Amino acid sequence: MPNVQSMVTPSANSSQLETLIQQQLNLIQQQLSLLQGGVSQVVQTPVHRLLKKVQIPAAKSPTENASTPRSEEESQITRSTKGVTAKMGNYKKISGGDDLTDQQRQALAAFMQRYNAKIGNSKDLSERHRQFYADPRSTTGFSKLWKEICYQIAHEKSKGSKIWDVDGNEYIDYVMSYGVALFGHMPDFVEEAVIDAIRKGNSIDLLPAQATEIARIICEITGYDRVTLANTGTEAVLGAVRAARTATGKERIAVFDTDYHGMIDQFMVRGIHLKGKSKTLPASPGIPNYMVENTLTLDYDDPEVLQKLENEIADLAAVVIEPVQAQNPHWQHQELVKKIRQLTEKHGVALIFDEIINGFRMHQRGAQGWYGVEADISAYGKSISGGLPISAIAGKAKYMDAFDGGVWNFGDDSSPDGVISYFASTFIKNPISVAAGYAAIKEIERIGPALQADLNEKTIRFAERIREIFLRTKAPFMIQSASSFYMLKYADSNPLSKLFNYFLRMRGVNVRERPCFLSTAHSEEDFEKTYQGFELAIADMFEAGLIQPYEGEDLNVIVRQSDSSADLVPNSLRDRQSSVRQSSVRQFDSQGVPQAKTGELANCPTAELRTAGLGTAGLKTINLTEGQQEIFLSDQISQEASKAYNIATEIRLEGEVLDVEKMKAALQALVDRHEALRTIINEDGKTQ
Repeated sequence: MPNVQSMVTPSANSSQLETLIQQQLNLIQQQLSLLQGGVSQVVQTPVHRLLKKVQIPAAKSPTENASTPRSEEESQITRSTKGVTAKMGNYKKISGGDDLTDQQRQALAAFMQRYNAKIGNSKDLSERHRQFYADPRSTTGFSKLWKEICYQIAHEKSKGSKIWDVDGNEYIDYVMSYGVALFGHMPDFVEEAVIDAIRKGNSIDLLPAQATEIARIICEITGYDRVTLANTGTEAVLGAVRAARTATGKERIAVFDTDYHGMIDQFMVRGIHLKGKSKTLPASPGIPNYMVENTLTLDYDDPEVLQKLENEIADLAAVVIEPVQAQNPHWQHQELVKKIRQLTEKHGVALIFDEIINGFRMHQRGAQGWYGVEADISAYGKSISGGLPISAIAGKAKYMDAFDGGVWNFGDDSSPDGVISYFASTFIKNPISVAAGYAAIKEIERIGPALQADLNEKTIRFAERIREIFLRTKAPFMIQSASSFYMLKYADSNPLSKLFNYFLRMRGVNVRERPCFLSTAHSEEDFEKTYQGFELAIADMFEAGLIQPYEGEDLNVIVRQSDSSADLVPNSLRDRQSSVRQSSVRQFDSQGVPQAKTGELANCPTAELRTAGLGTAGLKTINLTEGQQEIFLSDQISQEASKAYNIATEIRLEGEVLDVEKMKAALQALVDRHEALRTIINEDGKTQ
């Protein structure tokens, strides 16, 4: 007997919503019938009768009903940069690949057998772990195709650039505790500080003196007025927003799609972008609609983004930005961030930089130094933690006074008169975390800007080598990097490409499908082993027939700070800087005298540099010494007088072929690395 299925048809006065639901129900019923092996027989039921029985809740934004008029069509936003991935994309299950060839199935099965033989104790532990611990990380990148190797490697120990699992395997690590390990895993100076703190006890109701020093150092490095501490990155961003709301008296905030600000409901959002407006919806199950009603979600590539922001800005307490996304390090928005800064400053809205991941990595002053844009509040975390739970909120006094009412003094009639918002947690300022954080921030202060400059340069060399490997081998992978972090992504849609991380692990290199980081602990020996691991893992996958050669365009992107800040400098000034740079590298006469006009450097418009958005982050002004003033005056008198201070050096290069472009690049790198080669004298003849 055929299986009879009731199919719905619209009544004469059906609405568009009813018609849509009718179509969906019909499709589902046809699918069920086919799965059951029956033939569907249509029994017509008016859809409006079904709608009376099934109440469909409408998700509402502050000003809109869930139903969108037909005229409010969703805008088609085109990404300005290729290779942009959505936040939390690595938590999605991997589908597809059911049409594997016999060779691929056999190769995959053989690989999984080898993998489990090497890391078997981790698998056993994972099996037990899953029974009692509901661990979100255990399903990252899950696929039924390789279900038997979907588990975390279990930790035995970690130190410097290495980790060891419970099977005794050693790996060069690039996950680096999700960016925490700026100085490598448990550097000696942090280990000693933590051991000393543990010996002294962990009474968390007392004030650790080092907490004050952490705040002082952060203020001095960043230029902010005040600091308060928290436990996690999520807490820090939450506190920053709460301070902005307290200071402004407003509730709404603006965030951007694909930025990640932690797991608080108001940040776990996605945007629906319409012409002239944007709507916000929860980005995860378990988040009620009303929790995101005070969040405006924008898109960086929306051509109307600034207009939408300006339309809503009167109601906003803050605009929260992740200045450089760790999962998309190549996708940067320097000019847009600058315009947002101008707009928020004009309307008294706080600009918050979420720098939990990349704070103190990109630049000594973080994103403020990287972009040359001053924020009102920044949230810092991983790099200042020393590996223990500690984070920080730093900002202007106007906002930071929301935590304690403002500065007051003993011995007078002052008091904390400001409006105070509640912000407290049992483990904030616990002495052990504070000891680790103080050790880390003190080391950041001690090394100075050279820390970021050297680490960023190291990462550029690393990324360039990985790019060369991908291009030469035609591997279907790409690297995107900025500062000292990078992402490995896939250049094709083959789901088996996602096995690359597992093949790398078998070759002693630990990466995951998420941001990877370099540390000061990574050595050239580590890099050479890593390059070899990449080469072998790629060869293994090709041999197994799991990947195919990639013949498309070069999708690798390596961002340098000069690239990211280029748009902040006017073209006319950039041309002059290029001219000065070229003269310092190439344009010399036979006696070693630069071919520049008299007074060329003296006339360099430093005021224009300051107004270009670089501020104190892009420029340092110091007084000339008496000797420098003498040289400056000689240069102003005549070019002949200036020659007395020139020293000519001859370098003889021997070889059959001179690569002029590489020589230029090497000399340019030298100039970029040393401030002395980029220093100019101001027009006043007293400062540089």
